[in-house]
Amino acid sequence: MIREAREAKEKEERLKAEAETAKKREIQIAKEREEERLRLIEAQKIQEQQARAKAEAESRERERQLALAAEIERKKAQEALQALERAKLAEAQRLKDIELGKAQAELEAKLRKESSDKQFEIQKAEWDKIKDSKNVDDFYAFLNKYPSGFITEQAQFAVEQLQMAKVTAQKDKDGFNSSSKEARFRVGDEYVIAIKDNFNGREIKRYQVKVESIENGLVYNSSTLGNEKTVTTLDGATVKSYASDGLYEYDPPVPFQPGDYFQVGKKWTAQSIMTFNKRKQNRTDNLKVTAAEEIQVMAGGFKTYKVENNTVLDNGWLVKNTYWFQPGIGIPILRERYVRKRNGDFVYNEKYELVSYNLGK
Repeated sequence: MIREAREAKEKEERLKAEAETAKKREIQIAKEREEERLRLIEAQKIQEQQARAKAEAESRERERQLALAAEIERKKAQEALQALERAKLAEAQRLKDIELGKAQAELEAKLRKESSDKQFEIQKAEWDKIKDSKNVDDFYAFLNKYPSGFITEQAQFAVEQLQMAKVTAQKDKDGFNSSSKEARFRVGDEYVIAIKDNFNGREIKRYQVKVESIENGLVYNSSTLGNEKTVTTLDGATVKSYASDGLYEYDPPVPFQPGDYFQVGKKWTAQSIMTFNKRKQNRTDNLKVTAAEEIQVMAGGFKTYKVENNTVLDNGWLVKNTYWFQPGIGIPILRERYVRKRNGDFVYNEKYELVSYNLGK
């Protein structure tokens, strides 16, 4: 009995221990299950966040790509519109150029039918309207209309003065400085000039010229040849000047030097109304730079450009002047003047030679 009771108690204790162990195990398993459930929930959260972040990143990338594509298409559309606008402008300019070309051709054809004097009259009327203008476009328009007219050099010089581009004078192939930007006159310039008879070389007289003032683009000079001041433009075109026989006046001024720069082979034609001894007549000058020459005169040696000028006057006289100019000096270093009447009789065959000079500042 005692043994059976002991065995029963041992069995009860064993079963109780097994029950407690099972209970503990059950609690542990429940705890592990809860932990697993929580880990699963956390894993799902992480997975969802990653999926959401990936989805958001993919969405942003698609949006960026679409925006980029839209910008590319916008630029293409803009470029196409700009190209269309340029094409329209080019076509409009082409049509305008055609019209201008037609108008210019019609004008030139019309002018060719007119006499030289009539052509000059037309050009001078237009020149008088703009000669005092400060708008360079007026002179460009004039040059476009009359590219080889009788007042082209004066218009070209007006453009040069209004533009006033800052350019350093460069030496040309002859080694001479010939830039139009180099001043030809300065207040205080003084020249002594000898007039000689070309037949015998005898000196007829000497006279002095001095630049007294420069105002509004005109150079005013005193001259011991007469009481009146002589006048030139800044580029050397002559408004009023003395010769051995008296005072000559020109309207418009006659450019015996090129309005822009000296270059061998350069040609220009100028027409003007010349007044001498109160008598007016039309004068046409055909000028050409024929050579670059080093010459020796009483004032010394000079590097010059030779300008030959054949003049046609209403009275039919034969007039030829040859000038030697050094850039930077407004008057000729040497001038040969040859004048014959219609019947061939000589009127003048003389030389104007620079004796001495002093340039102002």
